[in-house]
Amino acid sequence: MRVRERAAAGPKYVVPSRLGEDEIKEPHESEPKDRSGDEIDANVQSDTQRAIGFADGAEGILFVGSSSARQRGALVHEVLYRCDLNDPDSASYWSRRLCRESGAQALTSEVERHARTVLESSFMGRVLASRRVLREVPVASFDGVTFVEGLADVAFEESDGWIVLDYKTDRLDGDGARLAERYRPQVKAYKDALSASGINVKDAGLWFSESGDVWMLSAGADT
Repeated sequence: MRVRERAAAGPKYVVPSRLGEDEIKEPHESEPKDRSGDEIDANVQSDTQRAIGFADGAEGILFVGSSSARQRGALVHEVLYRCDLNDPDSASYWSRRLCRESGAQALTSEVERHARTVLESSFMGRVLASRRVLREVPVASFDGVTFVEGLADVAFEESDGWIVLDYKTDRLDGDGARLAERYRPQVKAYKDALSASGINVKDAGLWFSESGDVWMLSAGADT
């Protein structure tokens, strides 16, 4: 996600997710269209070696992890984009393929573990039981002062509205609540932006691939 605010000192940007500043992607159904190796290989490292940050009001805060952690995060996101959400074993195939194509074979087991944790979590049953599932949903809004642009990893529609989630591959270290609060501005920005476009978003949250836990903006952890 990017946040730009008009200010006397000039625009300010925040990049809190795996979306590259020049990347444009289309929304798609839960069964993704095939993307060629050439399409992804050029972006796996270049776009995701960027610093990862999160929105904190107008200023924003920037934090940087290790290069391997950022690459791992990008690969986990890519696996969850491409795999069959109803088949945890598909995470194995895509982890091996994507790690091989990006020259990151050493990360294969860790990438697969994170992806499987999401696919095998109890919350996935709720996603699969929903009316409709979308992955990598573009998010953009402008209120006359602040421009927000990003990419929500997964959104699903239930009878009373949509839920929007963003995958996070951070190491929890027993303090998921602290991380959830750190990312709260990003989650709220996604929810507000989609709601402003006329979509009935009833909630938004984070899906931690380290544990499979889901943190919802409205109610905290929901496992």
